[in-house]
Amino acid sequence: MDSALLGLVLDSSTVIRAERSKQSIPDFIEAILQAYGPLDLSLSPVTKGQEAAKGNVVPFNDLLIAAAAIEQGYGVLTGNPRHFHKVPGLKVCSW
Repeated sequence: MDSALLGLVLDSSTVIRAERSKQSIPDFIEAILQAYGPLDLSLSPVTKGQEAAKGNVVPFNDLLIAAAAIEQGYGVLTGNPRHFHKVPGLKVCSW
């Protein structure tokens, strides 16, 4: 896939999905690069893990992740695109 993206911020849902499927880190990264082409990958310091464990969904965290991605000229790679699709100007890539 040709992309104008400089990179992708990995939402925690993508990392959790890889971990649960026993995918190694190199395989996970290689699969992303195969799907989206050569680009930079980063993790957001914002995590939804603590709130998700309590059963709380906090869309504000997704907004912070989206803002970090937009600031860097990145898109967001996520397994949960519902909230991210609401952010204007954000390239959302599903995993």
